Amino acid sequence: MQTKTLLIGALVFQLLIVAGMLVTAAIPLWSGRDVYVEVYAVDPRDLMRGSYVRLDYPWNSISLAGVSTDIKADAQLRHGLPVFVVVDETSPKCNVVGVYLAEPAEGTFIKGLVQNPMSWRNGETTVELKFGIESYFTNEEDALAIENDLRADSTITVHLKVSPGGNSRIASLTRGTAD
Repeated sequence: MQTKTLLIGALVFQLLIVAGMLVTAAIPLWSGRDVYVEVYAVDPRDLMRGSYVRLDYPWNSISLAGVSTDIKADAQLRHGLPVFVVVDETSPKCNVVGVYLAEPAEGTFIKGLVQNPMSWRNGETTVELKFGIESYFTNEEDALAIENDLRADSTITVHLKVSPGGNSRIASLTRGTAD
């Protein structure tokens, strides 16, 4: 009887962990702030992962020269370090306003992770970031339509839902301009 109780308890515990992971991932979709951003899309299909579009956001590579930041020039950033990118959601491309190591008290910000700590392009210090929203999975028909739009230089707009803590999820992807 005790073994049966332990097995049931272990099963319930595992189900609770999976449910918690799903709820945590869905919170931005339920309660997140709406943000629309124009993106560049590449690689609409992959044989191993299925039909998807890899999205390149304006804030995947940020020059620290033109934005407000608390990152010092001699900072020792490391791969995987969380950062917060404050964006101007009123502009179509959601221009970057600031990059911070500490969570901002106000403004619309998206939480990301450092990919390439510091690089120098054209004499400017840049940081490359990843946000977990760089892939949009879709069916084969839509992927082909997006591929055709890319060839025609059409605008692709991503509708993000951003939680108060900066976590973001893709709500939808549209071809054309944001509403």
